[in-house]
Amino acid sequence: QDTAIISNNTTVDVNTWVATDYKQGDIAKGNYTVKSGDTLWEIAEAVYGDGTQWVNILQANSSNIDYLPNGQQALIFPGQVLVIP
Repeated sequence: QDTAIISNNTTVDVNTWVATDYKQGDIAKGNYTVKSGDTLWEIAEAVYGDGTQWVNILQANSSNIDYLPNGQQALIFPGQVLVIP
């Protein structure tokens, strides 16, 4: 099992994806580099205080965001730079 120490000697399984949990004000408008665990919903909560505003981020980055083959989910990845309107 692959683990990593993240803080205070707490270990996590590095093969398990964990979503971030941002609060409003954690991310500002402008360019933002996606981190592991980010979702458009959480980024929207961090910027606007409302996760349902994720569609604004999607629209502003529509040429840079991929989708699952069934088209049901927008895919972002760590290191990707998004424009946050």
